[in-house]
Amino acid sequence: MPRAKKASSGGAAGFGRPELNGSAVTEAGLQIVAEEGWDGLTMPRLAERLGVDTVALYDEVPGRAALLRRFGDTFDRAMASTPRGDLAGMGVRDRLFDLMMRRFEAMQPHRDGLERLTRDARRAPELLAAGCCTVDRMADRLLDLADIRTSGLRRRLARRALSAVYLATYRTWTTDGSEDLASTMAELDKRLGQLDRLASFACRMRRAGGRRRAESRDEPPADAMPA
Repeated sequence: MPRAKKASSGGAAGFGRPELNGSAVTEAGLQIVAEEGWDGLTMPRLAERLGVDTVALYDEVPGRAALLRRFGDTFDRAMASTPRGDLAGMGVRDRLFDLMMRRFEAMQPHRDGLERLTRDARRAPELLAAGCCTVDRMADRLLDLADIRTSGLRRRLARRALSAVYLATYRTWTTDGSEDLASTMAELDKRLGQLDRLASFACRMRRAGGRRRAESRDEPPADAMPA
């Protein structure tokens, strides 16, 4: 698989004040989580860390649920900022690999905070629910960025499949101490290979089913008289 290029941990679009841009909020928020856990991340505490008024922070981020979404958006921007030319000529599997590795690399500086969030989610249902929404949103964006054109039930199934690949790889990422994320890349490559084989099998079954239906339509009724 191609090696993902080093990704930035976020862009600044969407905020009116530099100290409240997406990257700054994510960095400060996850620093607090790493130090004090999810319960320690309050809006006044975050405003203090950012050096802004609490009201100004609420104007940008209405609450902790929105803050979690902001974390995810920061890392999704690392995927979205991928130049289209970098993906040109790649197959679907390679595009998915490159985009997802860019996200993991953007998460690297925030590993301690993300690992603490993962642990705290086991006893905080609202945190777990928000995490599931974040992963599903990431998978939906990933489909668009990888130019996988699908809709309806097939798109929902594709989101679920990519979410499963991401979560399996995330578990490896949390224990991957290598600088080049070799274990993470190997796990992602393996999971995408499994998904590729499953998708190929499903396509073959769908084509076979279509042929059987076509053949059944061409068969004369059982009680038809011979010509």
